[in-house]
Amino acid sequence: MQDDRHASARAPRTLLEKLIKEREATYEEQAKAFEKLARELKEPATMSVRHLQRLAAGQRTATHATPSTRRVMRHLYGHGLDELLAPVTAAEAATVVAVATRLDLDALRTPDDSTAALGQLTSELLTDPLAPGNLGVTPEAWQAVVVRWMLEPESRAQGGTSGGSVAATDVEVIRSATRMLAAWDYQYGGGHSRMLVGQCLATEALPLARRASPCSAVGRDFLTAVAALARLAGWTAYDIGSHGSAQRLLTVALNLAQAAGDRALGGRILAGMSHQANFLGQSQRAVELARAAHAGARGQATPTALALFHAMEARALAAAGDEIGCTAALVTAEQALLSGNPDNDPEWVRFFDRAELHAEFAHCFRDLGRPQLAAEHAQRSIDTSETVYVRSLSFCRTVLATAHIQRGELDEGLHVARGVVDTAEQLRSQRVLTYLDEFRGRLDSFGDASALREFDLYVTERLPKLELPPAAGKLVVA
Repeated sequence: MQDDRHASARAPRTLLEKLIKEREATYEEQAKAFEKLARELKEPATMSVRHLQRLAAGQRTATHATPSTRRVMRHLYGHGLDELLAPVTAAEAATVVAVATRLDLDALRTPDDSTAALGQLTSELLTDPLAPGNLGVTPEAWQAVVVRWMLEPESRAQGGTSGGSVAATDVEVIRSATRMLAAWDYQYGGGHSRMLVGQCLATEALPLARRASPCSAVGRDFLTAVAALARLAGWTAYDIGSHGSAQRLLTVALNLAQAAGDRALGGRILAGMSHQANFLGQSQRAVELARAAHAGARGQATPTALALFHAMEARALAAAGDEIGCTAALVTAEQALLSGNPDNDPEWVRFFDRAELHAEFAHCFRDLGRPQLAAEHAQRSIDTSETVYVRSLSFCRTVLATAHIQRGELDEGLHVARGVVDTAEQLRSQRVLTYLDEFRGRLDSFGDASALREFDLYVTERLPKLELPPAAGKLVVA
């Protein structure tokens, strides 16, 4: 303990020492965390307290470190061992800037840290709400998120240091606004709702967030409500193709949910991260995020929420070509949904019903090259879905059109796709446009048929400004 007290009094000598200090953890705790993670990763690596202290002090180099130790350290701290043992630079002290640029999770230790980062991201959102932005995605951050979620289930964060307090009425204002804005997002796309979400964050949520203490019930409720609204902000960013901003907003939302002790909502946010990672071609990271969602929220999440989390795992496994794993995850999702009671579900998961599950089945079977099953489930989803879910219906109809194409049914596929084009005219959703763009790419195998020329003309007339942002459907690394 004497060494820990001296370490807290001096300026950090290495990035590793800085990270341990910011985590407000002892070397004993971090050594135990290393060995626990090594067991979970099945890596033959150990870490003594003394060796960790010497590494943090810059008294040891990475020269003789085993590959297993290097892998565990990267998982635990989100940086390579050589970087961890390097001297701390002045640039690494800029907490909020680090979140906005390289998504430094160690800059998000308290609710106040997350609130400050959310304020900066909200300000950027309001400056140009429809711009895809130039922030790249940081794939390693998803891995770091999973590690923190599993190793630190209970937040030790303190907050609410500003004067005043929040009331139950403040909580209900945020909840009601989120409910209304989510409905707008479903029906009109992220491009229509994103500015409104940002304004609500700026005027209703952020001014009170520093007053909310996770030590009180109403404070935790308020932080949960802000986390749900921040999740929606991240989702709208994802929908317009602003993937770097989306990743950061979802990460901040997860930290707020964790500070509030809401593991179920945290699972929902992780499921959203999985959805985005899979969309960007990071199927293995998407699997890990989805598994962290249901593993970390089990015991708090309702069966409906767990069904959603397992469905996200299935979708990622399908994208990875793992039909056996995908099928098992789909069966688990279906069983969970059947055992649930919608009356017990939180607001944020009530959209996930039989129609949504059929849509997930359809996406999976499309990616697995099973067009007959994809078409059957897509049609069931379309037939039973509520009309308010305009964007979801557009996705599912595109999956149905793709299934027709996979079966060689060109005319049927183009007929369904024309309906999606009609809807896309009214939506501001780059994801819908990406689905259409991918569908058009599948038509190349049919040659230069007149039906294809007519369809291209139809798209050009109704979507003359069809432009995909640079990050749509592919990974742009920070």
